[in-house]
Amino acid sequence: MEDADQFFAVCRENDFHIEEAKAILLRKYVDALREWNEKVNLVSRQDISNIWMKHILPSISFLFSFAIDTPAKILDLGTGGGLPGIPISILVPGVKVTLLDSIQKKINAVRNIVSQAGLQNVDAVCDRAESLPKAIKQQSSYDYVISRGVAPIVDLLKWSRPLLAKPSNASGGKNLGTKTPLAKGSVLMLKGGDLSAETEVAQKRYPQANIQAHPLVIRGNHTLEGKLLVVAQL
Repeated sequence: MEDADQFFAVCRENDFHIEEAKAILLRKYVDALREWNEKVNLVSRQDISNIWMKHILPSISFLFSFAIDTPAKILDLGTGGGLPGIPISILVPGVKVTLLDSIQKKINAVRNIVSQAGLQNVDAVCDRAESLPKAIKQQSSYDYVISRGVAPIVDLLKWSRPLLAKPSNASGGKNLGTKTPLAKGSVLMLKGGDLSAETEVAQKRYPQANIQAHPLVIRGNHTLEGKLLVVAQL
């Protein structure tokens, strides 16, 4: 089974329906990512032949169990090649995603990728996360900050705190079926490895924060390394 076919099979197995129009956009994104990865190192080149299972699935599998409360503005901090922000922008109706990276050539690449894929709800900014709050228009303006394995938890929280909008209750399950809604004002982190030491440091620095770690559990004969960390009340 080819990598893309395996990805879509896993989604179906986990009752995560991807409409044809969204599947086409995902394929356009992956094709453009592969093309640009030849010019700019956006993802590990050893993963490029398995990009669907190595990068797309780990970026979106939390959506099998959790739901983003929409409409929502999302900041993808340290986006690299647009992960996880671009797949989320395709699969979740009602979101606007800002891709942030400090490396200009990566932002130039993802801007071209966004254009090639024809995505209207995505923009890209070249800046450092710690510098972004200095722009008044960026303060307290995002409902969620999401990041995939970019930095230690305590640093991600420090950078995210001034960027998050005031916390609010999620929709309480309205139109979300059995999925767990994620409260606005949360930081969402996709991280692997033993996170106990990182979590302890972050909890001491932000004692009021509610830090919860959720394994990325999927049905079927597949395993995913890593967890979804949800940090609320930051």
